[in-house]
Amino acid sequence: VMRFDLLQPNKPGKPNPILKYIIDSDADIVCIQEYGVAENNRRVLSFEDVIKTLKNTPYHYIHPLRFPYAGQTYGIAVFSKFPILSARSIPYESVYNGSFVAELDVNGRKVTLINNHLESNQLSEDERQDYYDMTQNINSENLEAFTHTMYKRLTPAYIKRAHQAELIAQVIKENKNPYIIVCGDFNDTPMSYTRYKIKGNLKDSFVESGSGMGSTYNKHRFLFRIDYIFHSKNMKAYNCTVGRLKNSDHYPISTYLQFTD
Repeated sequence: VMRFDLLQPNKPGKPNPILKYIIDSDADIVCIQEYGVAENNRRVLSFEDVIKTLKNTPYHYIHPLRFPYAGQTYGIAVFSKFPILSARSIPYESVYNGSFVAELDVNGRKVTLINNHLESNQLSEDERQDYYDMTQNINSENLEAFTHTMYKRLTPAYIKRAHQAELIAQVIKENKNPYIIVCGDFNDTPMSYTRYKIKGNLKDSFVESGSGMGSTYNKHRFLFRIDYIFHSKNMKAYNCTVGRLKNSDHYPISTYLQFTD
């Protein structure tokens, strides 16, 4: 959510657009990456604002991560209409990214939920702009220079995500509950090792019930599907949708899930 559009506050007649989108969706379970609120600054979005606004999903867990700016809480979160029985982090090495596993009571059924924000590629704004400029005017010289830059920047992130994916896959393998949902920003494409390793025997809700390209990242012509909702085979997905809210650098993804047993 890019810190709720960079902490845009709720104002009379002008609510935070991302919070409004969540409310209007009437989702039962809301998983958030890049959750961010101010701690002691009423001029921007605060924890109290979020809790008050998302009152229809009263159960919540927020897993804090490191963040370079003082006075803000940053991390990943879940807001739910269903009770959260437990939650814990999945420990792996990262500065600004992370994952957690929670257990939800969905009308008497125990559901494991894993929310992820995997290692970012850490491209600078200038490098993202360079990519956009290159797509406007491709030639061998700027393509070669950009390819060299991307190799240096992306390779460390690929290695870290592979390790993170293996740890998450192990948590999925050890899961004791009959139902499981795994979602989040994987920062990797459908053809990647990251997606392959985490998905395993789970079903991809977009493949099952979505349509089109499903691109979820929307800036600088990096038009990739890097956000996912997976689920166990004893659930069925309907109408998986990539929204078009442009108040973050990611589009929101949603799906309906139905128990089949």
